Amino acid sequence: MAIKIGNKTCAVALITLILLTEVSLLVPLKSLCAQNNKFNIINVIYRSSSGSMKIYPGSKRVSLKIEAMYTGNETAKSVTGCLKTVQGIEISSGSGSCAPAKSLNDSMTLGVNKGDHVTFDYYLDILKSLNPDTYNLELNITYRINSTLFYEEHTISIEISPYPEIDLRVI
Repeated sequence: MAIKIGNKTCAVALITLILLTEVSLLVPLKSLCAQNNKFNIINVIYRSSSGSMKIYPGSKRVSLKIEAMYTGNETAKSVTGCLKTVQGIEISSGSGSCAPAKSLNDSMTLGVNKGDHVTFDYYLDILKSLNPDTYNLELNITYRINSTLFYEEHTISIEISPYPEIDLRVI
């Protein structure tokens, strides 16, 4: 579960987090208020189920791969990315909105060190009723350093293309 910490106060966000999750009070949560991101988004790749780099209204099982680089000095553990979509873009059946960080060779990562690149992978369904446009999704990255939980928020843009024109002229 991800809670947006932005314009709202940290106190309200922390209370909500404690009430809605099973996070124990043994984990220091004060770091959730810090907005000092240690993951930089390097690349966002999305492809249709046929492998095309263009996705259209009605596309199913669109592969979304987000690459991020860690810039922190201490090892980050339990790195997870949770994706919040917008109306008309849904997480595909059999996929999930939260994904563990993977190394570039597609293996699970136990710890992420300074300079490491990781990916977060998702599958999306685009509703037929969605208008072609650029849409912003929210990626929430959580991780632990020692016993402290950190939280970051990143904006990911994807473009839904209009259907190509079909030329019906007879030659």
